[in-house]
Amino acid sequence: GRELRSIRRARGLNLVDLADAMGCSVSHASDIERGKRPATESQLRSFLAHVNQPDRLYELMRLANSPDPADR
Repeated sequence: GRELRSIRRARGLNLVDLADAMGCSVSHASDIERGKRPATESQLRSFLAHVNQPDRLYELMRLANSPDPADR
């Protein structure tokens, strides 16, 4: 969650941009960032292609699907 948010913000994207890139609703994208819902491989692959970082797929799959203790 935190790493996904970091990448999104570093690219100057908002949650609407993230949701569009992942093919989901804004609330779903927010839940993924907060570790409340898991991201699918397809969603992460789409987002990383959007931000031109496809090589980070496996890192984000591991991190994005782990709850962020700071968000509990």
